[in-house]
Amino acid sequence: MAATDHPLKRLVSTCITEFASWLLSAPVRVARPQMTEMVERLLEDETGLLDTPYLRRIREEGREEGALAVWQRNIVEDVTSRFAPPPAVLQQVQQALETHMDEAALAQLFTAALRSASLSEFQEALEQA
Repeated sequence: MAATDHPLKRLVSTCITEFASWLLSAPVRVARPQMTEMVERLLEDETGLLDTPYLRRIREEGREEGALAVWQRNIVEDVTSRFAPPPAVLQQVQQALETHMDEAALAQLFTAALRSASLSEFQEALEQA
């Protein structure tokens, strides 16, 4: 790694004291060469740097949010193709869907969107969810 010019290495080398403070969650007055070497070792295997409990939690939250967004998008697409609502009504549906942060509830709303005979019937199901 020492021979490469990895952008992350350049950033850490430039801001080594700030990086050390962040990494240690404590004030650091001076970062010694050992700190730079430690960061270089971390960067040699980038997966080690990216596989912390905090980043794993962030990735999991991202997957969950992504799944919710897929349900919401599918519901909007179904409602749009089946009922062709006016833009203002479609925006209301989208805003209502964004308040639902439970995948099971969104799955039920998707089923309701598929089974509803009319837009008003779907809107009733959305209000009750």
